[in-house]
Amino acid sequence: MENNDLAEIKEMLKQNAKSIDDIQKRIIHFENYLRWQKIWAVTKILIIAVPIILSIIYLPPLFKETFQAYQELLGTGNYNNLRL
Repeated sequence: MENNDLAEIKEMLKQNAKSIDDIQKRIIHFENYLRWQKIWAVTKILIIAVPIILSIIYLPPLFKETFQAYQELLGTGNYNNLRL
């Protein structure tokens, strides 16, 4: 009777070890997936934020120069107080 119980216990331990190995592989895969999701989220934010920040920095002087050029061309009033 004891030999039979020991054999069952050994078999259950083998099954548990196999299950644990499978779970560990899945956890590693899941951790990699989460890591890439975080990297992609930061990348998406940068893809959106960088052009907005650069446009805030560089576009107002360009608009000011453009409006001044049109003022000179059209000979219209003084728009030096125009703020962009």
